[in-house]
Amino acid sequence: MNHRDNLVGAVEYRLVDVLSITLVGLFTGFILLFQENVRSWQNLVLNNVVAVLFFVGALWWRSKIAHPWYRWFLRTAAVTAFVSFIYNETSKIINIFYEGYFDELVMEWELAIFGQHPTVWLQSLTTPWVTEWMMFTYIIYVPLIPFAAWLAFMKKRERALEDYLISFGLASLICYLVFILFPVKGPMRAIPELHTMPLEGFVFTWISDLIRQNVHFPGGCLPSPHCAISTVILLTAWRHHRPTFWVLLPIVLSIYVSTVYGRFHYVSDGIVGIPLGLFAVWAGPKLNSWWGKVTLIMKLQIKKVPQLELEET
Repeated sequence: MNHRDNLVGAVEYRLVDVLSITLVGLFTGFILLFQENVRSWQNLVLNNVVAVLFFVGALWWRSKIAHPWYRWFLRTAAVTAFVSFIYNETSKIINIFYEGYFDELVMEWELAIFGQHPTVWLQSLTTPWVTEWMMFTYIIYVPLIPFAAWLAFMKKRERALEDYLISFGLASLICYLVFILFPVKGPMRAIPELHTMPLEGFVFTWISDLIRQNVHFPGGCLPSPHCAISTVILLTAWRHHRPTFWVLLPIVLSIYVSTVYGRFHYVSDGIVGIPLGLFAVWAGPKLNSWWGKVTLIMKLQIKKVPQLELEET
């Protein structure tokens, strides 16, 4: 059977696809090896298999589409949905290696530098309108992810889109892997008794509370994905559309602050997350170029096989 006759061979896998599928495979291996530390591990393994099949199916479906904007939409949706699935998977295995968390180490380091907890100090600046702005920027980060993909594609089409997606994926996947290697609950869960000033605001504050209660999980703090991916988004705008960069700059700077102001993260999470975003933007296009050479060699080798078979017969 020709490699193009099966689903796996019919799909052109970009590096972000391979890295994402590999991390799901790695997590599946961890689950199988440490079953006793994971609740309902059989369901997680099954979910991983189904998610990978759906993702590969989406990639195959995209290969059949000619319209560029439909291709952009399906490509962006598939990658962001699959990365989001991995984020959710991380929440289920956050304590697969360690029963507890490393918040004490992070807080000890920050107290030595700042003299007090930054989230506690920021209470002195709390007002409803400041809180509302901070929560707005914290939430707007989510739609900015596909917006940056649109911006890259609008300016330089598929190559720019893939460079953005690998940078986004690289930053996200490294965060998720570190989460289970160094789980940190975050200040809202580690020191809630010190946060005596409630964060009162309006609509976006209410939405952020819903996210905090239904999406966030203990352990997913360091590095800060908000800081890492916001940096990727900002530098993508710088690369493709400078006016958009200047509009996004105060928003992204506010996102950095909002992670601490909202008690979601320690300062340390951003200190690690921002350089991670810078690294992802720098390394992503280089890795894509390398992967392009690798896949080209693989295609040439595949084409040689039928020729050798014909010569032998």
